[in-house]
Amino acid sequence: MKILIVEDDDLIAKALTTVLTNHNYAVEVASDGEAGWDLIELYAYDLILLDLLLPKLDGISLCQRVRSKGYQVPILLLTGRDSSHDKAIGLDAGADDYLVKPFDPEELVARVRALLRRGTVTSAPVLEWGKLRLDPASCEVTHADQPLSLTPKEYALLELFLRNPQRVFSCGMILEHLWAFEELPGEEAVRTHIKGLRQKLKPVGEKDLIETVYGVGYRLRAIEGKTEDKLVVQSSRPKQSLPEANPQQTLAAISGVWEKSQARIDQQMTVLEQAVAALDQQTLSPDLRQQAIQEAHTLGGSLGMFGFANGSDLARSIERLLTENSLLDSEQVNTVRELVIQLRQLIQLSPNSPTSSSPITPSVSIIPEPDPTSLGLLQQSKDKLELRVAERTAELISTNEQLRRELNERRQIEEALRISQIRFAGILEIADDAIIAIDSAQRITLFNQGAEKIFGYTAKEVMHQHLDLLLPSRFAQAHRDHIVDFSQMPQLARRMGER
Repeated sequence: MKILIVEDDDLIAKALTTVLTNHNYAVEVASDGEAGWDLIELYAYDLILLDLLLPKLDGISLCQRVRSKGYQVPILLLTGRDSSHDKAIGLDAGADDYLVKPFDPEELVARVRALLRRGTVTSAPVLEWGKLRLDPASCEVTHADQPLSLTPKEYALLELFLRNPQRVFSCGMILEHLWAFEELPGEEAVRTHIKGLRQKLKPVGEKDLIETVYGVGYRLRAIEGKTEDKLVVQSSRPKQSLPEANPQQTLAAISGVWEKSQARIDQQMTVLEQAVAALDQQTLSPDLRQQAIQEAHTLGGSLGMFGFANGSDLARSIERLLTENSLLDSEQVNTVRELVIQLRQLIQLSPNSPTSSSPITPSVSIIPEPDPTSLGLLQQSKDKLELRVAERTAELISTNEQLRRELNERRQIEEALRISQIRFAGILEIADDAIIAIDSAQRITLFNQGAEKIFGYTAKEVMHQHLDLLLPSRFAQAHRDHIVDFSQMPQLARRMGER
């Protein structure tokens, strides 16, 4: 199955990709909302993992766009915000589930499986083709009740053919269904896996199951007297399934992502340390403050995935203090400095050479606990921030509703005006009298049927031409002066034929 991750934090995107690919999912990544939408329009995905804070198009807007276009693909929102209000907004936008960063990889995979089950029919049917039997619920493949051992790609190929028994698949179509576009191999890879699947089927007497349609692609060979694949509801306990990802292997892979991302982590910590230095000197610029808030937010969402749960808490505390207080007093500056120091020390506890036998679970016993005064300050900051967010959200909802009403009224007025203009133009067009309209530059913008009869020109010939075309040359200058004089009249209303 193919999953799309829309996440702008490269570290989190790599970790998610590592976890999901270790569970045999094909994964593609988009780093902003617009790129994610482009991929959703081009490819069919079984699930979308969607971050809320995205550049170009935020997660809520992207979720609403997906649903407004009729796409029913399950959506799992990922965010560092854990308030009930934020969750409600995400679910109301059309998301199917909500996961707060940082999250445990096992919980992530469990949520993914639940959504993928929800997105399919209840009680997944068993696919049968002759003596061959494939159970999607357990990833079990048997022939005459004897289990067949297939690789993940061979299994995916067989399932694709069994679900579409009358369809011919080209190599390109198979690549699109079974591989992520970023790691898309050549067509030779498809032929290699087809060959491998045939070799697995040959010993059980199914060497001709996959038929080559020369110049087109591959399909299932029809069974005599069989017009379509038989579907039955699963009724037996699975005998063999594709191997699950080893948790230690997954942890080792995540450790590899962590080690490769040390330079990026160091850059984020450097920004926080620069912000602290600027706070000490009372020279913190708005740009540096915003950059520090963004880096703290990102670290708060990513560190927990690598075993640094305390690190996520520290980063969130830094983010709250910098966000809520435009001017920090000396005590708050000291608190921020202490939190940044603790965070730097904690990150440096990362194992130098993580292995599958030593998952990332760093000890934090050497990190001093914040004093009660700091904890009380953080709690007060959190409460004030949540209250401010709730008040601001209520204001935005009210303002949004008012703007929506005004927009609807404006649209109705514009539509009525457009209809009126169309009717007026239709009346003028068929009038017997000559009616000519000009713009401020005295170029013709309307030339009706009556004018065509009187002047002998068609409307097409005179449109956007200067009015001098219709005047005797000796009167042209006098008429221009007359138009200028008329435009400068002080009266707001003029009687017909006054000048």
